Amino acid sequence: MALKQHFIILHGTDCNIIPEIKYGNLGKPVLRWFTGESIKKATILLPVSISLIENDSDYYTKNGILLGLNKSLPNFKTPYKVINNGLDYNEFYITEEKRNPNTFLTVAFGLENGKNLKLKGIDLILNFAKDNPEYEITILGSNSIFKYEHNLKNVTLVGKVNHGEMIKYYNNHKYYLQLSISESFGLSLCEAMLCGCIPIVSNVGIMPTIIDKYGYVLQKRNPVELNKLIQSLIYENNHSIGMIGAEHIKTKYDIKLREKALLDLLSHHLNHTKSP
Repeated sequence: MALKQHFIILHGTDCNIIPEIKYGNLGKPVLRWFTGESIKKATILLPVSISLIENDSDYYTKNGILLGLNKSLPNFKTPYKVINNGLDYNEFYITEEKRNPNTFLTVAFGLENGKNLKLKGIDLILNFAKDNPEYEITILGSNSIFKYEHNLKNVTLVGKVNHGEMIKYYNNHKYYLQLSISESFGLSLCEAMLCGCIPIVSNVGIMPTIIDKYGYVLQKRNPVELNKLIQSLIYENNHSIGMIGAEHIKTKYDIKLREKALLDLLSHHLNHTKSP
């Protein structure tokens, strides 16, 4: 009996290995077998970014880190087609243009888990907040942080909120921080940009490509470098970057582009396997 066609959308934990925080299916013996066999036997792989296949980031270099299937599952021969994630820009939009220049926001869920603290760069952000009490930092998505006693007056933890509240939080902050050591795409990053935030991202995955020239890139995971970067931009006349960046995301990462690409691919495969 012939195998049925099946397609796998790749998102990150199925492609990247970070042993230090026990991240990645392919770094765990049993999950590696199931994940690897699924990938090898798929009709086609559909990564949300090319970085899940090929990734040369040197943002965070530790022994054993393998980013992208070319490194984490070498010699796989499954065909793939990159179809980027997309967003409905009618769901995320600018409501406030004037913003406090000292405000920073990041979205991170599951920070009660220690591995997510480093995975999403929250430890780096907390270190920055400690050294710079004049800046206001909001961490959205978690009520508490693993082994962290919340004693910084300039850090606000906010749990999960509804859609309308999320738009409000994005619009109440000037900068959005995404300092992950592994990031398959960056949907929250795009949401924030659609709401006019100026992004500051780690040199990981395709985040530098996503923000293009409408934000800032931290080249290395280093607290001193992060401090230098933010101190250099905080007084820049960069208000328009956030507004123009929103238009950039609308053009490049519209959900309709993803929808069309997926439907075209499925139609192509189905039409080529129909019985004569």
